[in-house]
Amino acid sequence: MRWPRLVREARTPCKVTVWAEGIGEDGSPVVALDADLVCNYQSRARTVRTKDGTAVEVSGTCLFDGDICPGVAELAGGEVSVFGERRAVALGSKARNPDGTVNHTRLELV
Repeated sequence: MRWPRLVREARTPCKVTVWAEGIGEDGSPVVALDADLVCNYQSRARTVRTKDGTAVEVSGTCLFDGDICPGVAELAGGEVSVFGERRAVALGSKARNPDGTVNHTRLELV
C-alpha cells in the first residue's frame, strides 16, 4: 500500500550536517550526513523577558520528504544553514508510516 506524502512543496535550499550517535577517535562528532537538500522551512520567534532586559529567541523547523539519513536510526544533532544563517539541530525525528517506512524527517532548530 502506498502512504500519502505529508511533506510537499519542499523548495527551500539548505545545507544539512547531521551527526550520528557517539564520538570519533579524536573526540569530535561522527558526521552521518553532509548534503545540500531542499526542505519546507517554518520559522518562529519568541520574546523572553529576563532581569537584564528582553531577548528574542529565534527557532525553526525543517521538514524533508522521506528519510534524509537512512543509515542512521537516531538523529543525534547537527547544523542546518538556511537563508545564510547557521542554526543548531535541537531535535531530530523520523515520522514513520504504519508499515515502518519513513514518511518525512523533521529537524527542530535553535
